[in-house]
Amino acid sequence: MTINFNKKVYISSPVSFYQRKWNNQIAKLLRNNNFIVHLPQEISPINIPHKKFEFYVYDKCIEMIADSDLGLLLLPYGRDCAWEVGFYAGM
Repeated sequence: MTINFNKKVYISSPVSFYQRKWNNQIAKLLRNNNFIVHLPQEISPINIPHKKFEFYVYDKCIEMIADSDLGLLLLPYGRDCAWEVGFYAGM
């Protein structure tokens, strides 16, 4: 059964090698059920100088969080994810 929510989900999760595989599986499951998924590990900085890369990713994450309807925190998580949860709480 496919649910037609069309809700936007921001996945907050570490991007280690192991976690990337898990994140992709969760994102695929959500997308297969008509969710729009914002997955930070998919950010691809094209023509961004190395010195500006961190701010570019930060800025993109803020955009994705603001555009999402809900956030999904995957365990285990660290400071970056905790910051994202705090940002959501502040919204």
